[in-house]
Amino acid sequence: IRIVKPYPYTFATFAKERWIGRTVLDVYHDEFGSYPKSYYKAAINEGRILVSGKHVTCDFLIKGGHELTHTVHRHEPAVAVCDLLLDNEDDTTIVMEDREKQLIRIVHESDSVIVVDKPSTLPIHPCGGYNYNSLIHILTSERPDLKEKVFTVHRLDRLTSGLTIFAKSTEVAKSMGKCIMDRDHCQKVYLARVKGKFPLHVPPELRTKSCSPDQPNNVPPFVHGEKRMNSATSTMNNDSKQHASSEGENSRSNFGLGFWVTDASGTVHENATLTSVFESGSSIETLLSDLEKETTNNQPDTSSSLPGDDGISSTPTCKETDSPNEEKEEASSGVYWFHLACPTRIAVKKTGICEAGSFSNLDPSLYRKTVKPAQTSFAVVGYDAKTDSTVVLCKPVTGRTHQIRLHLEYMGHPIANDPNYSGEIWFGDEKGERLYKECRI
Repeated sequence: IRIVKPYPYTFATFAKERWIGRTVLDVYHDEFGSYPKSYYKAAINEGRILVSGKHVTCDFLIKGGHELTHTVHRHEPAVAVCDLLLDNEDDTTIVMEDREKQLIRIVHESDSVIVVDKPSTLPIHPCGGYNYNSLIHILTSERPDLKEKVFTVHRLDRLTSGLTIFAKSTEVAKSMGKCIMDRDHCQKVYLARVKGKFPLHVPPELRTKSCSPDQPNNVPPFVHGEKRMNSATSTMNNDSKQHASSEGENSRSNFGLGFWVTDASGTVHENATLTSVFESGSSIETLLSDLEKETTNNQPDTSSSLPGDDGISSTPTCKETDSPNEEKEEASSGVYWFHLACPTRIAVKKTGICEAGSFSNLDPSLYRKTVKPAQTSFAVVGYDAKTDSTVVLCKPVTGRTHQIRLHLEYMGHPIANDPNYSGEIWFGDEKGERLYKECRI
């Protein structure tokens, strides 16, 4: 892990229009809220919060053009760093003086790009409580020649590990970013360890919606998380990309909520059961090869990033008995892909809390403003009976915030160790779980 010693830091911002005419105390308490009102009151009185560099009282009124500064003693959370550099398995702490130049593993570098292995817990950019403990800062500290010459092509969540691509110029960043946005000759895939035997925990109501009645049985019912338009509608608007706009008149009825199963070629298999999907587990190499061969229009491509699967059984296939009330399909040698369409939304912008579901009780106007269609494809890699967990390959078709995590939680298969979406902390680590519980006492 990497620990940064606490240090003084000044946050600065110019007054926003909605702050004008309000007291400095009310602005800090209502707009920021990281501390109780009593803290902000003390900080203003002691001069740690200033307005345009001047010591003011709590009832001072904000005007346009004012600069507000807040000096704090910053304590950054510890973050993980490259674990391939540890001297032995018992050594879990990097000595900063000895390892400052070896914290981020560079996987590939050329004149135009640099690809690194981002550890989990490390944000890409300074954000929230993280500043020096960010990927950009650590990388440029190790490589001073890259300062102000590293530009993000794509992003990974702070808790997600995986390959991260940086461009060495704005032109390359724009070009590669457009390829990812347009899903042009690139794919974005993740590995996740999830609870239980995937996808046997899928809610019963989703099992009845595996295909739309007005479409051929071998055609996926949803495209980009929205209902596939019929031929008449498609003729009226051939450039509609076969899915309705999220700003459309009736987005609630257009956004898909359901699952379907296909083979590697993208053909829908109506008779494929959830057990069929579970038992069709295959190696990562086979699954990636399937993706490369994929030619169906309903499964667009996105960018490439593979987090590790540390501690998971490498068994490539799964064989378990059928779950109750499920018809068993005749054994197949091919791989089955499980596809889920399920809307998501950012429920609380301030905290970043997201949710997935039908949102049937949400006000129509709020639904149109906040709910977005979302679609993810999954394939089983292997099952580990000891921890009762499955490693799945996840391919987001759309790119909503926390989409994969939300979809897996919604299906009853939360990601192990995901603290925000029902994941069990210290999953499969009895010693870590015991120490965690002791610290909470």
